[in-house]
Amino acid sequence: MPRFYLSKLSYQTTVAKLRSARDEAERQAICAGKCEFELGPGGTVSRVVFPWTYDDALLGWIGVVYDPEGKVATTQAREGSFFGCAFFGAKHLSEDWYLCSFWHR
Repeated sequence: MPRFYLSKLSYQTTVAKLRSARDEAERQAICAGKCEFELGPGGTVSRVVFPWTYDDALLGWIGVVYDPEGKVATTQAREGSFFGCAFFGAKHLSEDWYLCSFWHR
């Protein structure tokens, strides 16, 4: 997956900034249209997605997800939702990184 490995350092930098952000406004400014995040217990960032495609009426969309808890790896397709979308599956890329498919925002 060359695209992932070429962008991985940038993704890691963004995740580090999100995890050290002081508040929601700062996290939104860091993502600024290039990513989305979900908060876990205590308001900490639990997952981050970097969309690779736009939401398509027939095909949904895909993105690279940082998930240190591994929830996307253990959730069955069509049984869960992440980032406000139906979840269709994940392929492990490296460490805490997954290529995931979603259906509609």
